[in-house]
Amino acid sequence: MLSKTKKYVFYTVILYMVFQQPTFGKTDVQAFLNPMTGNEFSSKCAVRDQPDGALLHIGVCLGYTMGLSDGLSLLQLGKPDRWTPICIPEGVNIGQKRDVILDYIAKNPANRHEMISMLAIMAWRSAWPCSENN
Repeated sequence: MLSKTKKYVFYTVILYMVFQQPTFGKTDVQAFLNPMTGNEFSSKCAVRDQPDGALLHIGVCLGYTMGLSDGLSLLQLGKPDRWTPICIPEGVNIGQKRDVILDYIAKNPANRHEMISMLAIMAWRSAWPCSENN
């Protein structure tokens, strides 16, 4: 009986986290159907332009980067032949991964309207391609 209770609590917490995330001006439906773009990601990461709430924005920026990185890691485990063109070296921290994404967006402004997940993959592939030794 106790294990069913733990499962119930676990799933309740997960559902709460999924459906109660801050959407920053979007309705829940808009946030779900319209994932973050490079434009939105860039504005969240530009904390020097946002003195009020800067910690919240940098948290969103780094948290989103960490989620993208973790998601890519899971994809690489599941289908390594499809995702191996990205070989992020050991020791690269989340701030560096964020900086690579922002640098890619700055150098490719025509693509800023694209989903940040796709821009991150393109940025990381460009910065850390796999060699034949990987």
